[in-house]
Amino acid sequence: MSVAEKSKSYRAVIQECIEALGKEHNPSAQHQQLLDVVTEGHKILWFCEALYFVDESKDSALSLLRDWLRVHDDGVDQAVQSYLDGGDDTQFWQVVSRLAAIGRRDDATELVQTRIQNVDSRAMGAAALGDASSSEPIYVAEAALLDAPPDTAEARLDGQFRVWQEECIATLEALEVKSGDDHLGLLLGVLGGQPSALQKSCRSWEELFVAGYLYTRLGGDPADRRKRSFEIASAFQPTHKALLALADSNPPEAIVVLARPGEYFYSAHLADLRSDSVELLLTNSFSEHQLDLYMVPANDQKSLRDYFVSEYALSLETLRGTVQLSADYLLSCGSRGEEILTDILCRMETQSAADPAVEKVFALSKRLSPKHSEVVVRKICTRLASNCAAIGNSAGATYWFTRANDAERAVAQAEASLTSAEIGGCHSAGAEALDRTAEAISVCDNAQIQEKLDYLRMYSELQASLINADEESSAARDAASSASALLGANGGLPEAHWGVVVYDCASILLPSAEASAEAKLIGIGKDETYSLLKALETVSASTGAHRDSLLEGLRQRNITADPEQLLSTVRLKLMRNLALCILSEN
Repeated sequence: MSVAEKSKSYRAVIQECIEALGKEHNPSAQHQQLLDVVTEGHKILWFCEALYFVDESKDSALSLLRDWLRVHDDGVDQAVQSYLDGGDDTQFWQVVSRLAAIGRRDDATELVQTRIQNVDSRAMGAAALGDASSSEPIYVAEAALLDAPPDTAEARLDGQFRVWQEECIATLEALEVKSGDDHLGLLLGVLGGQPSALQKSCRSWEELFVAGYLYTRLGGDPADRRKRSFEIASAFQPTHKALLALADSNPPEAIVVLARPGEYFYSAHLADLRSDSVELLLTNSFSEHQLDLYMVPANDQKSLRDYFVSEYALSLETLRGTVQLSADYLLSCGSRGEEILTDILCRMETQSAADPAVEKVFALSKRLSPKHSEVVVRKICTRLASNCAAIGNSAGATYWFTRANDAERAVAQAEASLTSAEIGGCHSAGAEALDRTAEAISVCDNAQIQEKLDYLRMYSELQASLINADEESSAARDAASSASALLGANGGLPEAHWGVVVYDCASILLPSAEASAEAKLIGIGKDETYSLLKALETVSASTGAHRDSLLEGLRQRNITADPEQLLSTVRLKLMRNLALCILSEN
């Protein structure tokens, strides 16, 4: 999309806003203020487009300026209506000269011809331009307006417009010699491009600037025409400083003037359109307007454009549902935009996984570079994990800490799940929570933590097998196999939990010491029994935290028995089972 097309699209959006706001029948003061701000911005962007974003070879700048003035300054239309409602001869000539000055020569011609039709007789007949000595002023005015060449680039470049203006000036000079008719002289002076005549005919800075741009007798260079028009229009004060800066070939100053805290839409979009001309001058404008400009190289034009666009994106943060829009703007601002978007996404309120904002944040984070994307994902996952941990949801906490690649806290939450299952046993709610934790880890895309916490899956499988061990011999064998794997060198289960695993297996899978050997259906093989015995002796010989944890786990299993006595009972059952295994082999 070209700059001109982009500018038109901006204007179209703003025009829709103006029309929507204008439908309010009884607007409040705040509503009216918003409408004024939007209209003001539309006026400034359109003016900038007319001066800088058009193809001069198509001569669209002239028509754009005429249309711009017609929409945003209705003073001349009010003057026309006032004359039609009963104005005098002086008012007629003032209105005709004013219409002609701002390029509405067709309207001026129509007004002149309507007046001619109301004259009782045409005493001198039709006039020709240059024949002021023998014609009535009204007919000379008609001839001058009708003889005007098309207001196109071709007419200006091939000299037609200049020739016509010279004829108007020649007629004016002849008129002054003859009668000094001020009314017709004012119109001819306007058409001839005389600055004094333009200044007398116009009633505002906007009108006078357009008049100077349309009738200046300089060449076709836009910069020269802006300069001359700016000089002519200095007789009035503009309605906005941004217009003055644009007219003075200083778009950077206009961008700064438009920048207001919390209202960066116009400065952002004007800077975007004019990013090719944001020069060092802009840097010097910041101190005057006391803007909080981040430090960039003085000659870094794109960074200055990015500043305004990113500030506008930041101002959207307070509005609901605009994060996607903010992201689009910020991602056009290079590294600065990425940093700001990363900060916005990290600050978004995400209380639980059910919050729709979570998936939105993750989707937007994929548009960032890997470095910034990782920061966002880690921040959001850590927050969700902490929220889960606060309500005792160890499975959720483990899952989100794993996604955040926070191995230390993921392991800590996994330990909490394991402890809960260990204390409650295989039929407890803690065991169900452990199942969910193991499942959560399995779906995380973090192989390192998955491997580190694989013992949770194995422990969960062990508990599931123990539940069915009384009814299925295969479940008993699976439980024994899982226990042996867990307690091996590569099982990963912390030693603090070994004793309880051994106790559960011995209690559920082995008969009591009083049962006869003949009645025993061996559920644990020799190798598994030996592994359980070895693990039991390891933790029995330990001291400090490991032994304390073991004894506490045994107390939770049987609160009426002495933990040391329970160890002896388990050891005896395992040794008896080992002996039975050896006898069965022989």
